[in-house]
Amino acid sequence: EICWSFLLVKLKKVLELKGMTTLYSPQGRTSGLGRTQTARSEIVSEKQVDYSHAAVVSAGYLESLRSKISSERGLNEHTLKRQELHELSKARSQHWPNTLEAARGAKERKLQEKRDMEEAKRIEQDKVEAEIAAAKKREVLERAERLLYEQKDRVKTLRSALLEAEVIKEREMQMTL
Repeated sequence: EICWSFLLVKLKKVLELKGMTTLYSPQGRTSGLGRTQTARSEIVSEKQVDYSHAAVVSAGYLESLRSKISSERGLNEHTLKRQELHELSKARSQHWPNTLEAARGAKERKLQEKRDMEEAKRIEQDKVEAEIAAAKKREVLERAERLLYEQKDRVKTLRSALLEAEVIKEREMQMTL
């Protein structure tokens, strides 16, 4: 049930903001601007009211405001009820395997699992390639160190002495034959 006094209080506030005053009749309709009608003493004070700033609201307009508020409130209640039922339906059908949403979810999970497996394979392949690259780098460094070592003067002299010793030994063997 709509509280009509709430509607009237709202209307009164709007009119007061615009600088107008209103009088409420015993039937709940507004009157003013030259219309003489007895008002309840508890609603309207007994002081003199300036009718030059009073607003007249017809009974039809007031009824249209009442119906609009009641229909909006009913519409809001209806949409809230529909939304609540929709949420209940979604919650109930969430675990059903034969719905379109469940099929989409299963398809998405399959694709995600496939992507995860491919990513795991790529990671494993990257590890193997990193080991191969590390081994090649180690070989290149060892060769470079060996070349640097062999280019030192002491090593060159030792090699030439060894080569000369082998040549002399070979020559002696050839002479004995």
